[in-house]
Amino acid sequence: MVEFLPSKHGFAKPSVNTGETAIQGVPASGVNGGEEQVKPRDPDPNNPEEHERLEDIKKALNRLVYHSEQPPGAPDHTLSWGLTEWRTIARSDGKSPRTIEWVEAAAKMLQVFLGDVPLSAVGPREMRRFVIGLRGRRRYQDHPLIKGTGADKPLSDRTINNRVRGIKALYYGLAQAELISENPIQNYRAPKPGDTTPPTLTPEQIKLLLSQPDLKKPAQLRDWAIMALLYDSKCRVSELCRITMCDLEDKSFTVEGKGGRQLTYIFESDAARALARYRAVRPEPSPGVADYLFLTHDGRQLTRGRVQAIMKIYQKKAGITSRVSPHTFRHSSARDAIRHGTNLEEVRLLLNQRDIKSTQIYTRLENSDARKAQARYSPLNALGAIPRSKKRR
Repeated sequence: MVEFLPSKHGFAKPSVNTGETAIQGVPASGVNGGEEQVKPRDPDPNNPEEHERLEDIKKALNRLVYHSEQPPGAPDHTLSWGLTEWRTIARSDGKSPRTIEWVEAAAKMLQVFLGDVPLSAVGPREMRRFVIGLRGRRRYQDHPLIKGTGADKPLSDRTINNRVRGIKALYYGLAQAELISENPIQNYRAPKPGDTTPPTLTPEQIKLLLSQPDLKKPAQLRDWAIMALLYDSKCRVSELCRITMCDLEDKSFTVEGKGGRQLTYIFESDAARALARYRAVRPEPSPGVADYLFLTHDGRQLTRGRVQAIMKIYQKKAGITSRVSPHTFRHSSARDAIRHGTNLEEVRLLLNQRDIKSTQIYTRLENSDARKAQARYSPLNALGAIPRSKKRR
């Protein structure tokens, strides 16, 4: 029979024996088929201690099924072990590949700094040392290709905040799955990300970008339609790349978005006309490729990275020095909608965001907007309490 022996870590290990079991509260004769048979029963609802003890036994047995080599939380359960386990949990929970990449990048950077240390060896003190180490790094410090002035700049506060949140997500997931007994960095707060105002483009810059593609060329007609749809529908680039012909309806499309949710985006007549012109020259999908809306010239699915590269091409052609990316179109569209009177709740629905707090970032006016707003209405000017100097004749 399988006997569960207590270990110094508080969890049992299986071994074959015909003697008594070491699980407290479970008679040996009821397990190994001895003379006295004990029928299994549900815990007594009037005895909370018995119910709690049996629940603990059940959790311990579940852990042994998945981790028979070593009990969870043991000292030599290292960061690499935790990352492997977290990756399995994330995939089973339907986390997006980008979320998994984010946590992996943060955990691997911590490994570079601390080594493959035990999970329990990382606490607030180690996280503070890690943050200090990040502040001394340079952007693209170890990148084999990217050189120049941009690579010499220190990591931004936003990047450091992002790395710390990725590590906290790793530990949180392991604690939620009860693979570690406690979360040693639960109360550690990530450094502030600094200015979180999203980068945006002016309407004039958007118009300039839309004027760059040569609409007589099918590939550039596709790029034109992509920019039009990104700006009008406010969708994410990953969602745009997943649109199939079946997803398209009358001035809307429904696609799988963040968290596996089915999200519907709306667009208007100008974007619809741009799509109609592209669909007239759209290539057929290659064999084995789904009927995606946006395809390469040889019928393959357009990837997120390819769309980002396309944006860079037209940014350079237009001579725009500010940041241009597919997400910049989403930010710019949301901000412009608020400027033209759309309220926050309506913008949240258009962006398919769950939390109104995520939408509030678009209410932050740039300096030029603030100056224009003040010029439209100055409370002191409206009072007329300050005498104006008379014009000299």
